[in-house]
Amino acid sequence: MDRNLSSILSELHFPVLICTNRESLPILYGNAAAELLFSPFNEDLVRELAMHTLKDLLEPEGEETVGDFCHALNKTGQLIDQIVWVKNSARSPQPMSLSLKIMLDGDVLACFLPSRNSNGVGFEIINSMRLNEGAAQAISSVLEVAGNQAQVSRVYIFEELSHTTIRNTYEWCAPRIEPMIQKLQNEEKRAYNYNELEVYGRYILEDVRTIPQGDREIFEAQEIKATIAMTLYEGGAPIGYVGFDDCVSYRRWDEDEIRFLETIASLVSNLLIRRNSEEKSRLTQEILQLMNDHSDDYVYVRDLEDYTIKFVSKTAGEMLGKDMGELIGKPCREVMCLTQEGGCTHCPIDKIAWKAGQKKSDVYVWEHYSDVLGKHFLIKSSIVIWVDGKPAYIARATDITRQVDAQKTLRFYASMDMLLGIYNRLWGERLLLKKIQDPAAKGSLCFVDVDGLKKVNDTLGHQAGDQLLIESVALMKAHLPGNEILCRWGGDEFLIWAPQPVEEIEKLFEAMDQDMNRVNSKGGRAFPLAFSYGVIPFESGEGASLDAMITMADERMYQKKMRKKKILLNWLG
Repeated sequence: MDRNLSSILSELHFPVLICTNRESLPILYGNAAAELLFSPFNEDLVRELAMHTLKDLLEPEGEETVGDFCHALNKTGQLIDQIVWVKNSARSPQPMSLSLKIMLDGDVLACFLPSRNSNGVGFEIINSMRLNEGAAQAISSVLEVAGNQAQVSRVYIFEELSHTTIRNTYEWCAPRIEPMIQKLQNEEKRAYNYNELEVYGRYILEDVRTIPQGDREIFEAQEIKATIAMTLYEGGAPIGYVGFDDCVSYRRWDEDEIRFLETIASLVSNLLIRRNSEEKSRLTQEILQLMNDHSDDYVYVRDLEDYTIKFVSKTAGEMLGKDMGELIGKPCREVMCLTQEGGCTHCPIDKIAWKAGQKKSDVYVWEHYSDVLGKHFLIKSSIVIWVDGKPAYIARATDITRQVDAQKTLRFYASMDMLLGIYNRLWGERLLLKKIQDPAAKGSLCFVDVDGLKKVNDTLGHQAGDQLLIESVALMKAHLPGNEILCRWGGDEFLIWAPQPVEEIEKLFEAMDQDMNRVNSKGGRAFPLAFSYGVIPFESGEGASLDAMITMADERMYQKKMRKKKILLNWLG
């Protein structure tokens, strides 16, 4: 049974059952009114109603009726209506009208009404509630059903305006009956026997000619000959009344009619309460919409069960390139992740500490990069009780793309040697220390010193010295594997970590030496291109020391540098 139908049936104040369309009609569901009606039959039945059949609830002679119902329903599928006795029900000393109808899903809907010849009025009421989107529309439909069933001229609702005044808010009129709703918008309670309604819960008038002149004039002005009014309650307090007027004849209201109209009054009370809740939710949501539409943040709310979007701010809709009407009711994964199946992998809902019954969870703050939008967001998420009274997930996202980009830029400038386009010492040391902590980060550590930088700076100027460094780094990059860490350790010193073993790195530097010799053999150069290097195995994990490894690599580099010193001095004279 769908949740919408269950919600509707639970509000009805006449007994309703849903049965499986099989022999004896096994019961699937019974609303609260059904449990109350059948509780004298068996106290355990209230807790186990779904374990019985409709045949269990009727008099023994009613078993034939159930069999006939099953046969007729399966043959025609049409509404069937019959007077039956409810077995041993102290709450139903009179026979009730039992109506059965096959629903679209094949189950059987059974309605019990304390009124003869109901002609399926229970189904009409249920349909009027199912087919109308809001409680206000459902109220109007129920008044029409009740008016036709009770064969009255006018059905209407008066609601309290203040402690002393009431007004006509809904009205249904039979053909050729003058509507009165526009004329009755600010009426004194005392003129309508409201005290009697508050004390007794009903006011019954069978012949307007029997009441005092002053009261009679009020009714005669509305062409009323007989009337009955039932008080409407919320939480035990009167909130108005529903009235049924006969403008055609004086009439005696029999017990069945009174009980039927009481049922309508209870139903209308519930619908008014629901209407007020819907209106409160609507106004609250409008205020939330107004507040969030003037914010730069992106806000959306989704249902906890089916993930459908319940609310979205204007800025969020604009960001997604859709009208808000296109987003409400859509699963959030279709909107946020552009996928039809499965949940979003980044959804943080399982990380939010919330238990049923809480009004609000703690706020969970997280950062997320949206592939769909190409933006970075700071998101504050929580679970709250939404305006409809149900728990919902709410997220407020702030676009931090500019801040993230700025941080990346700052990080770039903070980490790079801007002349050479490689890591500076601060960032290089940070990366190498991370490698030290990784037991799997084996490989080689190289210490490189550019030969003759000070001499070039002193004799040819710092611009020539910068060019020497640029060409040296370019040559190293051309030969290194590409998965290394290369940083400037000092003025003319460089550190290189590479995942390859020492033997492979030594071969790469030998290839670099050959390239430098080819470059230097060409004429026209103001200074030679040369650097010295030392390569050692890189040790990581517990006990490894970066300082010790750098010292060892530096020593090996120095040994090579001394062997090349004579060549450099001869070049520069």
